[in-house]
Formats: sequence, C-alpha cells, structure tokens
Amino acid sequence: MSIKVLWTKGLSAEEKEKLQEEVKRAQGVLGRLDAILEHKLNDVHKASKPDYLDAGWPYKAADRNGYERAIQEIRSIIPKE
Repeated sequence: MSIKVLWTKGLSAEEKEKLQEEVKRAQGVLGRLDAILEHKLNDVHKASKPDYLDAGWPYKAADRNGYERAIQEIRSIIPKE
C-alpha cells in the first residue's frame, strides 16, 4: 500500500514510516469512510435535477458542484489497499 505524498510532506523518514504503519492499521476505518463518502456522492447525483423555475438554481447548482468536488477530493487522498 502506498499513500499520497500529501500525507507525508514535510515529515522525517522516521515520521513517514510511523504514519504509514498507522494508516495501514486504519484501513478498515478508512475503507468505511470511503464507502460513506461514496454513498453521499450518489445521493448528490440522485438529487441533482435543477429546477430552472427557481431563481436561485445557479447558486444551488454551484453549491452542489462544490460539495461533490470536495467529496471527490477527500476520496482521492484516502489510501486504498
């Protein structure tokens, strides 16, 4: 398993090794977090029909897109086995 450089940036070699071991032990929790985020992302896609009659629809669409982007960013840094 390898983790993204973002996790170890600025750490000493000893700290990097320790963090990698901690992440390895936390794979169950991280896997569950990834599944929860995937579920939330699916919920966003299901509820993403814009109501163009609503004057605030561009703001709602922008909010939804930002929320989706944030979930995808978090999922991208979760180490996978």
